[in-house]
Amino acid sequence: PRGGSAGAGPGEGRISAVSVLSSPDAFDPKAVLRAIDPVERDLLRFLLSVPETQETTAERLAPADLPSQPARELWTAMLALREDPPYTTERVFARLAADPETQALLVALLERRDAGTDAGTTDLRVASQGIEQCLLRLELDRLEERTRWTRVELGEAERANDRPTIERLMTQEQHHNETRKSLQRRME
Repeated sequence: PRGGSAGAGPGEGRISAVSVLSSPDAFDPKAVLRAIDPVERDLLRFLLSVPETQETTAERLAPADLPSQPARELWTAMLALREDPPYTTERVFARLAADPETQALLVALLERRDAGTDAGTTDLRVASQGIEQCLLRLELDRLEERTRWTRVELGEAERANDRPTIERLMTQEQHHNETRKSLQRRME
């Protein structure tokens, strides 16, 4: 296989939640889970619970679009295995062997998924709706970040009395407001 031999055969190099947690450099899964954005947490749980949603989600979500590094690394590993079947949770663990923090995140997400949480559904329709809401919330968060940045730049342009920049930034802010309203309508 293209991805190497990690986890290639049954019983070979088995990596499990137990082995991850017993490692001397193991991260606390609950602490790692608390450190990521709740939207990331829900999104990743949906994607792990219903792997068939990953392909369509990948078309809309690049790893760089996720706010935290562990979530980006986990999504990257999941996507890499989509291109190098078969996709299994064990192979995701193996792919993250050099990253104990992201392995701990995966353990925490799987524990909560197995406990029957809201994002632990195996129903494709429910997962697809949940993923859509997560993607919209992530998009709204990115928009809010751009809006904050635009406002800072606008303040600087006003202090410098730079009329062309003020007009450009005011137009950007109007566009942000229209996009925000559209996202909020889609989230309802």
